[in-house]
Amino acid sequence: MQTAPLARAAFSRSSFGVVNLSLSICLLTTTLTGCSDSEADSWSNLVPANENYAEVLLEEYIISIPFTQRDESGDSWLENVQVRFELAALVEPSQVDKFEELLESRHGRFNDEVIRVCRNLDVNDLRDPGNHFLAIALMEAADSVLGRDIVRQFVVSDFGLELQ
Repeated sequence: MQTAPLARAAFSRSSFGVVNLSLSICLLTTTLTGCSDSEADSWSNLVPANENYAEVLLEEYIISIPFTQRDESGDSWLENVQVRFELAALVEPSQVDKFEELLESRHGRFNDEVIRVCRNLDVNDLRDPGNHFLAIALMEAADSVLGRDIVRQFVVSDFGLELQ
């Protein structure tokens, strides 16, 4: 069986013109309208300002993720990809003890959420070089398990993604 690559881009010259026009319209619209306050507030929760945070190392995760591959003829088959990364949390120094207590009491639920987040993300989102999609999704999961405003940001390091 021949396997297809995880992501394939096929653009003709005419589709580049359409993409360029679409991007130009989006940029112009964003420039003219700007971001609403609620959008700006949501991003400020994800990216800490110039403050000092304590980095709490959590653990290394190795997660197997099934996904469906398709070729040009429409045939599909199931593949597995393995995601490996180390996860740390940035928290206020005054909140470190509270965070560690919460994490200890909800460790299993938090790990389940990390696995759920990874399996629900699109494989191409996991290929994001800065791991932004993963970090944002983990923030949402942490809010539901650990409470809002405990974790200021997740740091994903030593990230690896390989086809099994």
